[in-house]
Amino acid sequence: MRIRTPQPRRKRPRRPPYRESSWKCTTRFYEHQDALEDNHLAQYAKLLGLDAARLMSELLAGVHTARVREDFRSGARGGVNGTPAFFINGQRYDGDLNLDELLDTLEP
Repeated sequence: MRIRTPQPRRKRPRRPPYRESSWKCTTRFYEHQDALEDNHLAQYAKLLGLDAARLMSELLAGVHTARVREDFRSGARGGVNGTPAFFINGQRYDGDLNLDELLDTLEP
């Protein structure tokens, strides 16, 4: 008989609040593509309950610039030239964005 010694539970790292709201931010940015200046971004952060001062500080310091640039380049290398872009089994999907056609594409 094997006796297992309980391992201490590792605490999961807390996700930064800006990550929890990333989809809300993405939706707001998409809906307001003509209003993405710094003052707009600060306003959106406040509306989403984020720390607007921290956001602006990080933007001005370029904290996320390298990651955004690499994400953009990665998408360009993968053939992404707009949003949304879908890949199914490693292949870009350019069909209609309706459920029936997506399901047909997924079936073998």
